[in-house]
Amino acid sequence: ARFGADRRVHLHQMAASEATGEARLHFPWAGAGGASLSPETSVIQGTSAHGAESEVIATTTLDAFAGAVGVEDIDLLKLDIEGHEWKALTGAAGLVAAGRIGAIQIEIGAAALPAGISLYRFWHHLHEAFDCALVMTHGLRRIDAYLPDLECFYAASTFVFFRRTPPSRA
Repeated sequence: ARFGADRRVHLHQMAASEATGEARLHFPWAGAGGASLSPETSVIQGTSAHGAESEVIATTTLDAFAGAVGVEDIDLLKLDIEGHEWKALTGAAGLVAAGRIGAIQIEIGAAALPAGISLYRFWHHLHEAFDCALVMTHGLRRIDAYLPDLECFYAASTFVFFRRTPPSRA
């Protein structure tokens, strides 16, 4: 409702994932933030017992979505999707491999635990083509090497991976 009247905004009621199909979206109550495709997320976040409510939603890969709507390049792909970031990034493998994403921002916190996701997984997958920085209150802190101390599930940490070579505009 907040964005629907803006002609520059195009709303799509679906989830970014590793495959096109359907999934169950869990949430503690209607309209609550922190909805997740993982029913355990709301337990970890202390908002509900195993996602008290849910609904079936469409899923798509970011590769398929970009192709369907004509997106050639993405300057910033921001993934704050309650533990589903890895699956969404998996669904963007073609965009990443083609150098069509300039930066990827992810949030990793307790919501990632049910999916077994950590910063290490993203680092290992992206570090050859991307530089990494931790988003902090007063700016970015460049991360030159992965260290286990960077993992923090108590509070969410936000990381940005910047492509070393900008996306091609060909």
